[in-house]
Amino acid sequence: MYYSLSLLKAMAKQVKSTVNVEKSNSGNLFLWFAGFLIILLPLVRVSTAQDAALMPRLLVLAMFLFFFTGIILIRKKTVFSDFSNLRSAVFLLLALYLCVVILSSVLALNPQEGFFDIVRTVIFVVLVFYWVKLISLDKEWFGNLSKMVVVAASVSVVVGFYQYFSQVAGQPGGHLADGRALIYSVVGLMANKNLFSSYILMLFPFLIFGMAAFKGAWRIASITTFTLVSLLIVLLVTRAVWVGITVSFFTSTLLVLIFNEKLEIPPKLSVRLALFVSLAVLILVSLVFVGTRGSENPYLGKLSSIVRPDADNNHFRLNIWKITSEMTMDHPLTGVGAGNWQIAIPNYYSRIGLKGKEVNWQTPHNDFLWIASEKGIPGLLLFLGIIAMVSFYLIRIITGQSKRENKLQAILLYSGLVAYLTDSCFEFPYQRIDHQVYLSLFVAGIVAIYHQQHPLKALNIKRSIFVSAISALLIFCMVYSFSAVRMEMQVKKAISLISKGKQQEAIAGINSAENAFRNLDAMGSPLRYYSGLAYSNLNDHQEAIPNFLIALQQHPKHVALLSNTGLSYLKTGDTAQAIQYFNKALQIVPDYKEARVNLATIFYLEGDYTKSLEMLKAVKNKRKQPEIKQNIRALNKLLGIAEDSLVEAKKQLKIEKHKIHKKDKNKLKGIGLLPV
Repeated sequence: MYYSLSLLKAMAKQVKSTVNVEKSNSGNLFLWFAGFLIILLPLVRVSTAQDAALMPRLLVLAMFLFFFTGIILIRKKTVFSDFSNLRSAVFLLLALYLCVVILSSVLALNPQEGFFDIVRTVIFVVLVFYWVKLISLDKEWFGNLSKMVVVAASVSVVVGFYQYFSQVAGQPGGHLADGRALIYSVVGLMANKNLFSSYILMLFPFLIFGMAAFKGAWRIASITTFTLVSLLIVLLVTRAVWVGITVSFFTSTLLVLIFNEKLEIPPKLSVRLALFVSLAVLILVSLVFVGTRGSENPYLGKLSSIVRPDADNNHFRLNIWKITSEMTMDHPLTGVGAGNWQIAIPNYYSRIGLKGKEVNWQTPHNDFLWIASEKGIPGLLLFLGIIAMVSFYLIRIITGQSKRENKLQAILLYSGLVAYLTDSCFEFPYQRIDHQVYLSLFVAGIVAIYHQQHPLKALNIKRSIFVSAISALLIFCMVYSFSAVRMEMQVKKAISLISKGKQQEAIAGINSAENAFRNLDAMGSPLRYYSGLAYSNLNDHQEAIPNFLIALQQHPKHVALLSNTGLSYLKTGDTAQAIQYFNKALQIVPDYKEARVNLATIFYLEGDYTKSLEMLKAVKNKRKQPEIKQNIRALNKLLGIAEDSLVEAKKQLKIEKHKIHKKDKNKLKGIGLLPV
């Protein structure tokens, strides 16, 4: 750590006049733009939406960019008169990637679910353009930005530690109602613990810069927030973020060691830094592979679990990656379509034997596989091409004639990019708005520094044409985002009404939530699924069935939807259709309890007691479900099976270890039980 601080001090000597420079009009424009994105946007939340952060922040960001685009039109022509940055190879790759996203959406089974991907990509491209332009107009942008990050980090640590000490501290081993560890209640400014942890990871490059370059109170604030953010990341035990920090640190350190002469790093400091890194690698490897085995310490145990496939949810994640890869190979050129991963992935569940409670993943928890499976290999290659081009720019910056401070700033930005990409291998920052803001900043910062050294040929575009084109795209983004937020609010309210028995009000809410841009809610369920449930609860299965069938057109492999469709057919006396839909559910998830119990009911009513018994015996954890045990005894009695012949089966039941949490007993799912 000593040698790292020495390097930071050496860097600080080269950074002068960072904080006390008279700001130009262009600089003020940068401060206004960056201040909103860095400080204010993460504060946006709509608690009445299913996801309080995602769509509300997308809407607010689209509105802000639309307003900012209007500002361009009324500013002096010198501010946005040259669009030469659009000649950069990065923008060509971004444009091609956007085209692939749009094309994949058109070809998808459910095209409406591709709109979110299109909107998010449009906004990302606009963000990169504005960042590049504004950075080139403000010489002190990195220092000003770092101050804003210090403020944003301060807010994050206050909220994070408040949640930790009020909900987690002093309650070791506690769990939430859904069975997760209590630490998951610490969500900070994000939607869940892991996203919050990866978000504050994005702040590191700017906090490090502040520790090195600032003086006085700002330096103290940078050191304090860096320390608190680091402690919070440890407490949140998000392994992907720990790996991200490690990979980012070693990557940036390796760059410094390789290009030490270009960076004017003293030879002695380089040797000490190399020794420090070697020692750090040795300690880390020892902890991961040796020192944490069997440790009762929760943090050391988590560290060890990184390299153990059978630990925690690792085997689930590896299985999801496996079938996502298979999906990609089945659709290598076009993918399954933007936003359609969650619709297509149930086709592959049976290959890995997922259980009922394991099928609620909305993403594959790997952004590279996610992109490849939805946009095909061309989409993945374009995304990787953007990263490769930024990496190329970084090397050219380091080996070129840029100022030393700019080279070090570029390395800091690249360390943030590497941290983001590493986290992308295990989580889904590609989906989240705040993470995309920082990704656009990392990319744009390196592009801007590179083109300061390698200017591009002027590109003159009428500002009115530019503003009109961008405004039209942003208007579409706002309309989509608004409809998405409104839909989530209506659906969340409708789900609450269903649980309270207010079915007619729930149906009215679902009807008003329907729109032309989106038909799956934040949990991946079609809207008509909920209106079908409400009709089913009213025992109006003639109305429930049409709603379920419309929902199945939007998500044909939704397991709970298939099971409830079968149940409604059963209630109307159409057992042939009921059997068909129950079997479809079991083809996806062979141990889906509701489908098995309902099929057992049908076989019982038809007098086929043997098949009915077979269905019930295949239900997992029968001992914990008195109704099923009772029905099995009744069927055994009807079939004349002696209790002694069941001894072996009882022994098998005793060794079952599968645990069913309360969340699996979903009140919205109908279960038909055998009459006894």
